[in-house]
Amino acid sequence: MLFPFPRAVVAAAFAPLAAAAAASVSHSRMHAVADQDLHDRAVEMWRTSDTICGFTNPHQGSRALSTVQRIQSAEDADDMLIKAQKTEPITVVVNLHAALPANVSDSYVSEEQLQKQFRVLQEEYEPLGIEMKLGNITRNLDNSLTKLEMTFDDEGALNGSTPEIEAFWRKRRTGDYRTLNIFVYEQMAGALGACNFPDEDRTEDTFYLDACHIVSDTLPDSGTMGVWNAGGGAVHEVGHWFGLFHVWGDSCDDEGDLVADTPAQRSPSMSTPSSPSCERVKDSCPNHEGHDSVHNFMDYSGDDCVSEFTRGQKTRMHTMFQRIRAKK
Repeated sequence: MLFPFPRAVVAAAFAPLAAAAAASVSHSRMHAVADQDLHDRAVEMWRTSDTICGFTNPHQGSRALSTVQRIQSAEDADDMLIKAQKTEPITVVVNLHAALPANVSDSYVSEEQLQKQFRVLQEEYEPLGIEMKLGNITRNLDNSLTKLEMTFDDEGALNGSTPEIEAFWRKRRTGDYRTLNIFVYEQMAGALGACNFPDEDRTEDTFYLDACHIVSDTLPDSGTMGVWNAGGGAVHEVGHWFGLFHVWGDSCDDEGDLVADTPAQRSPSMSTPSSPSCERVKDSCPNHEGHDSVHNFMDYSGDDCVSEFTRGQKTRMHTMFQRIRAKK
């Protein structure tokens, strides 16, 4: 699950890690090392939450926080527009673009595997009144594109990469601000994924920066990421694209994710290769009502554990989409 901000606009502000290079080991490299080495690398990846998703709840004064606070106020007032948006369906065209080494076979991050990732998104978002429609799938064989390096603006939003990758984005990203483009890489610098948060100030000439980015090892049937190889990482990242924060906060008493029906939670729920089963009951804030959201896609539980969004999260996604993305 993946993002940024010096605290929040891109689901991508992945803090650099000492083991960042090992954290996103590609399929081809993984096949070249021993199983125990793979296990050790995977355990190190899950040891710190930053390697899953670098997004943190936004800092005071940030555009993202201000935007969500306004949306929250409207939801609390339950105004007529919000009531309409609770039931108004959303249709999103999804394009997937894989950046792969020049010498790989057609079976490596295949079109079929990318279609499976799309179907995971489609199945998880359909109950929320969000219809995903498949647009384009491209496989781009170019060694200069296989590892995503990222730069960020003062808000923490993804605003660039290498010249080759930026040219790749400009060439392949299609559609308007309502169109979801997902780029898949063999490696990412420091995390499993990243995604841009809805930005009221985004202009058409910078739409090429609006996308989600994931590591190919998290795709369905990748077989290499242990608890994260069934496509749930992309579901998490796309949640950020729709305007959701992580379900936990810095403490039990802060604002958390600003969604009313997600209980207070002080820390992420972590699945690891050595402990893959999710915690069925976890309560990091025992003095507050409810238990931690271990089954929620916006937590850090593994793919075998996450299965839901709340009604409040559904409302937040619809209102953020209608008020920001649909108006561009």
